Amino acid sequence: MKQNPIQKTQILAHIEKLALQLFQEKKIYARADIAYDLKSSGIDGDSSLIDDLIHELFNSTKKPEIQEAIEQVFYNNNFTRSIIDNSAIKQLIKSGELNKAHELFITQEQKVKDLLTTFSGEMGALIEYAGAFVKDKNLVAKVTGTYKVENVKNKAEALYQNYSKIVYGYIDAKQSVLNLIEDYSIIRTEIVNRYRENVTRLTDIFGPAIKAVEPVIFDFDTIEYLQADKMLENIDLEFDSIMKSCEEVVAIINDSIINDLSQSSKLIGKSKDAKAALALAGVAILKSHLKATKHATRLNQGVALMRQKMDYDTSSIEADLFRLQLINKTINEVSIPTAHIFQRKFDNLFNRELESVFELFYQTAALKDLKAEKDSLLSDSNNFNNQVVDHKNQVSNYENRLSSNKMLLKDYRELYQESLAHKPKKPNAAKRLLTLGAKQKSYHRDIDEWHKIYEPVIKAYFDINEDVKIDQEELEHHQRALQLKEIQLKKLSRELDKNSTAIFNTISEDDNIQEKLSKHLVPIINLLRIGRKVAELKIDSEFLAPIKIEQMNLEILPDSTMQRLNEFTHSLKTEITTAFKEVSLVDTIVPTKKDEVKTDENNGSNNANKISKLTELTSKKIASDNVAITKGQSLLMEKQILDTALIAIDIVEETAKLKKLEIENFLARNLYESKLEELRQQFKTKVDAVNDRSQVLAQVIKSINTSEQQLQVDSLKELIETEDDFWITDMEVIATFKSGKSITI
Repeated sequence: MKQNPIQKTQILAHIEKLALQLFQEKKIYARADIAYDLKSSGIDGDSSLIDDLIHELFNSTKKPEIQEAIEQVFYNNNFTRSIIDNSAIKQLIKSGELNKAHELFITQEQKVKDLLTTFSGEMGALIEYAGAFVKDKNLVAKVTGTYKVENVKNKAEALYQNYSKIVYGYIDAKQSVLNLIEDYSIIRTEIVNRYRENVTRLTDIFGPAIKAVEPVIFDFDTIEYLQADKMLENIDLEFDSIMKSCEEVVAIINDSIINDLSQSSKLIGKSKDAKAALALAGVAILKSHLKATKHATRLNQGVALMRQKMDYDTSSIEADLFRLQLINKTINEVSIPTAHIFQRKFDNLFNRELESVFELFYQTAALKDLKAEKDSLLSDSNNFNNQVVDHKNQVSNYENRLSSNKMLLKDYRELYQESLAHKPKKPNAAKRLLTLGAKQKSYHRDIDEWHKIYEPVIKAYFDINEDVKIDQEELEHHQRALQLKEIQLKKLSRELDKNSTAIFNTISEDDNIQEKLSKHLVPIINLLRIGRKVAELKIDSEFLAPIKIEQMNLEILPDSTMQRLNEFTHSLKTEITTAFKEVSLVDTIVPTKKDEVKTDENNGSNNANKISKLTELTSKKIASDNVAITKGQSLLMEKQILDTALIAIDIVEETAKLKKLEIENFLARNLYESKLEELRQQFKTKVDAVNDRSQVLAQVIKSINTSEQQLQVDSLKELIETEDDFWITDMEVIATFKSGKSITI
């Protein structure tokens, strides 16, 4: 929309006031939020117009505090860059400051390159270094053995932290590449606009004898990326499960040893000689340690499974970094330098070849009016083209956000429904009356407790719901705006064709103009062809999809072997239980088996041997000391030793499972590293090819910039790679015009 001067002044004043208010409140706004706030000032929705208005205010104000506020509070719709930073290059190009735009490009290119190089170098160290996860053991942890579970917890936390750094590092690297692509697209759009403008100037003179070819613009949205946020989300679920299990296990072990020691202390009070009861306490502590080992071993299995997925994810990220670095290098060292030098030299060459001729045929009043109309139509066309690019970017942005938020909403919906299921029910009037209000007080306490536990989940669920609703509205707005702008562009295109026909019909009456211009036609057509090819620079199709490493599915022990191990340990437990019953002083002793929680650690077979020796030594010690063993002590002693023996067998079984997982993980990591090395060599060859092209390009650009001779179109031919027959010659122009055919730009 176009604003009149008074309306525009009011809008800029509104933006200034909003910027200062947000800065004071330490808040930030996306571009769509600014557009919504400006509705009352006549802005009919989010568009690139907001960028232009903010830059105009930023550049026109003489107050540094306003400039600082604008830089700090106004962001693009992804919240990845400030609006001033996001459209700085566009504004410089728009104002004709091409060298400043290029300098800014170089600065941003180096930042992206440094980020990718640094992140790639840190990748290997991050996942290998799990941190100092063994902490000092306090007294309770030493007695109960729960420090073993704490070690697993700390190890999992360290792995998760480093894994998160890698995933977020990839997300940052991806965003940096996207920012660079966005900036490059601005230069490309300007080249396309200049190409279209000057092609239509030729059709004004030669009419149907000149056939324009619309550039085939590479769609950067076809470049795909790893779903790093989904990777992190999946690992989050496993990590949270391990953390929860660790807490539950520690509670179970502590409760168990308190119960066992309580029974021993009661027997100490009943016995005249407490040595047997003290021995029982020792067995209880050993049993607690073995329980901790069993649980820790199972938990370590969970950590090993989580590490398995982490290893695959991080290998995939490292592999795809090769691709991102190559894409970045191609844009940095080929696309941008080519586009920049062409953009700087294009107008100079075109005007030198044509300006003097155009001055001749625009002298009449009729042609002056038609040219003024054309200039206005071209200006509108360029403006609409820029808005189409912006709306397409926003449509892609909101589609991605909606897809991500809808997946997140699906996950949160289950948690939300679970929260509602746990919400205390309000007591009816009868219950409140019968309990004299006690039920009502209890209900309020329960509601407060429920809020503390579930409020974060409920808030997150409603926040995501609101985000989905707003994003859907913004998506539909940009889709409608895009459709409208494309319709307007088609209308403008028809009007431009009509205008060109009118100019051609006027000029065609004077053969001298065509004759004079035809002498300049070869360099002009070749220059426009260079422009089209520069605008068509692209990323090779083989680099559009993420590099995915095949996930290894290793089985170092077949299922049948693990089944036989399970059968053996089950048989061993049965035999030990039977043997204990046969020698038991009290036949009714039935060992109980509790505490089936996920856990883990090592040296299972050694623990089994320790139990056997401990049982034997304890019996001999008690006998040698002539300790009077009560019936209760005998019952408890046999139960504790049997429980301990069964736990030791469990440890053997769980340790075998853990070792199997650890060996599988080790082999998988080696295979992933082997695959990564292959990819390194493959991409080295591809990087060398880009290096060769960039070196040739650097020499061409240096030659163009340092040459003391007048620049010729032939000097720019080396900017693009094409066959010799791509270029038109004087003979072809003459032959084409004589045959009445058309020349394709």
